[in-house]
Amino acid sequence: MVAIASREAEAFLKNGFAQFPVILIYGPDEGLVSERAAAIARATTAGDTGNILRLDGDDIAADPMRLPDEANALSMFGGMRAIRVKTGSKSIVAGLEPLLSTPPVDARIIVEAGELKPNHALRVLLEKGMGVAALACYGEDARDIGRLLDRMLNDAGQSITLDARQSLAGLLGQDHKLSRMEIEKLILYSLGAGQITRDDIDAIVTDAAAFSADAVIDAAFLGKLDGIETEARRVLGDGLEAGVLLGFALRHAFLLQAMKRGAFGNKTVSETIKAARVSWKREKPVAEQLERWTETRLERAVQILGEAVLAIRRNAALAEALAIRALWSLALSVQRR
Repeated sequence: MVAIASREAEAFLKNGFAQFPVILIYGPDEGLVSERAAAIARATTAGDTGNILRLDGDDIAADPMRLPDEANALSMFGGMRAIRVKTGSKSIVAGLEPLLSTPPVDARIIVEAGELKPNHALRVLLEKGMGVAALACYGEDARDIGRLLDRMLNDAGQSITLDARQSLAGLLGQDHKLSRMEIEKLILYSLGAGQITRDDIDAIVTDAAAFSADAVIDAAFLGKLDGIETEARRVLGDGLEAGVLLGFALRHAFLLQAMKRGAFGNKTVSETIKAARVSWKREKPVAEQLERWTETRLERAVQILGEAVLAIRRNAALAEALAIRALWSLALSVQRR
């Protein structure tokens, strides 16, 4: 297996993947995993969507021979085929093994997975393969976001001022999909102006990594059971992954702990919230949360959320239900005080 370094990702996506019949794309940034898999699939089939097949990993686990059969089947209309396999909660090793010894000729297998430890059975198997490439997708840094922004602006025929670029970089988060959505929204908003300014950023761009999750997180930490499911399903329906949502909730719990422990100095609640750089829109709900939550309760909240994140990694099919249940647990703990 050939591991593709982050700095080599763009070149690999353009033309470096052609020699690999099996490609593993994995990591915690699911939006980036999906986008890169889609790009390779389009390039493999020369844009012919009829030659792109998507398979569920759990279905392959139940019928391991389905993947080799599909990989060796001929396209009805000719051309190269791309088979995107999204891993689930069950192992697809048995389905992939035959393809490593006898790689497909007219198809490319693109395996999409979440975070994989070095000793994970899937990585152990693929590392033995000669025609396998692996591309890890982790949270983007400023350079990655800058390249994404430049590429999207160039495609739209727009430019951006320096202060607007600096402001935007501080707002975009580490989830590629959400960052792309915010840039698309900004481009649409400023269409016809020719150049994007700081005023455009202030008017239309939110914190792409967290803003959409604020309402459901505040509902949970304020004990508002009725609002949790509605808000959670809304943000999950908009593309935010359940594990990412709980990650934001965990970050918020840690922030509340830090404020309760005086990490921002001996200040009033209002001063502490400002020192913690909480958005002015959330100052009131966060102040109420600081009043309701004790350090002991926050420790339990961290435990609940951590266990839920682990459960989602083990059973992705139940991710949405597990996330909502964890948020309900937080709300119930507030109500029982």
